[in-house]
Amino acid sequence: GKSRPVELTARAWSSREGVWLEGAQPLQMTDYDVKPPKMMLGAMRVNDHVTVHYRLLLAPASGAALNTKLNTK
Repeated sequence: GKSRPVELTARAWSSREGVWLEGAQPLQMTDYDVKPPKMMLGAMRVNDHVTVHYRLLLAPASGAALNTKLNTK
């Protein structure tokens, strides 16, 4: 495979633990030199299009103060 930059759109919200980011991004496996898998001698194929769903928690290092004011555009 290979890597390449992707611009993501995410929903963001703050909590006591930190800032959460959540979203989904459609991708094509072949854009990353990944061949869609085949099963049963090619009788069953997977579509090249996939959607990656993510939920990330951005948290401060232990002991660091958390500023819960979130600036969204």
